[in-house]
Amino acid sequence: MSDAASQVLISRLSGLQARIAQPADRSMVRQLVMADALHMLADVPGSVRSMMVSIQVEGRMDNLRHGRPDAETLLLGLDARMVGMMTLDWTGPDGVALLDLTILPGQRRRGLGGMALSALCGTADGMGLPVRAALFYHSDARPFLSRAGFAVTNDRGTEITLVRPPA
Repeated sequence: MSDAASQVLISRLSGLQARIAQPADRSMVRQLVMADALHMLADVPGSVRSMMVSIQVEGRMDNLRHGRPDAETLLLGLDARMVGMMTLDWTGPDGVALLDLTILPGQRRRGLGGMALSALCGTADGMGLPVRAALFYHSDARPFLSRAGFAVTNDRGTEITLVRPPA
């Protein structure tokens, strides 16, 4: 079901191009994750920043490869340039798991993440599925997801789970 669901999602993305990432795209995915990690850790002192970025990138890449083996990563493009990615697992018993939505730092605040999230929610609604996301408690994504109808359903201290029920 995941490939078919992702194809429906891709068809709903207006304003963005998207395709399912393939093994040959690992380098591109790594570059997107690296850009996000560098932005996220920009205020960390240089003496430890490179080590922390490396840990962040390796952890996220490992999670993409092994954490959810049925998950698919969609590469998001605008004007033939890669601007982000979205990793989803459609196979879980609790609805769609939004595992990652990353927009390159220089492309943020232009509505691209909102377009991707809106298409995801519309696709999940059409399938009668909730969308779930787990975040670090102070993630910048929390207000973004809240505006899209996600609500906290579980707070484990350092990690929160947000769910958007189907409309």
